[in-house]
Amino acid sequence: MPPIFRRSNSLEHGRHGAGSRGFTLIELVVVMLILAVSAVLVVPSVTSGRRQREVRHTLQAVQAIVRRAAQTAVFRRRRVELRLDAEAGRVALTAPRRPSDTSEQQNPPAGAPSADDGKEDREVVQELVLPPTASLDDFSGGRFENDTLVIEFFPTGGSSGGGFGLRFADHPSGRVRQAFAIAIDPLTSELALEEAR
Repeated sequence: MPPIFRRSNSLEHGRHGAGSRGFTLIELVVVMLILAVSAVLVVPSVTSGRRQREVRHTLQAVQAIVRRAAQTAVFRRRRVELRLDAEAGRVALTAPRRPSDTSEQQNPPAGAPSADDGKEDREVVQELVLPPTASLDDFSGGRFENDTLVIEFFPTGGSSGGGFGLRFADHPSGRVRQAFAIAIDPLTSELALEEAR
């Protein structure tokens, strides 16, 4: 029987032979171009998503601290205060100390303010520090103490009422990209949140 030899096409041999093991320069340039275009399209989307999460998280935290202020006033049967400090970028919930919180109330140190001085010893129940891109402004209602808006919550479930603006910028002291108007109802202590245009 005669041996059967198979002839290969010279073009086919050159393309799949031992000499071609990698990619051509054109193929590499095309892949790099596709990756660059993809990165340009994805990076702004990721940055925008991160900013939106920060806004959502901050708004949820403000809503939570307002709800907690109303609940704390009812639960403790004492007036509590929500203090909004625009300069420090901070929202703090303060309440009178409970008698069991300190043993110093029975024997206060000499020179310490007594209960008759009209000043209550207060504790910070919860504090929210705003991210650097967020700021408080447009205060209304409540009362002011040293450029701090104080909104009081009462044991009856009501509050002194008040409102403020919460703005989010691209970066600290940058262009404002989102703004919200927040109002606290004096009768129900409910929070109303509206995006400002």
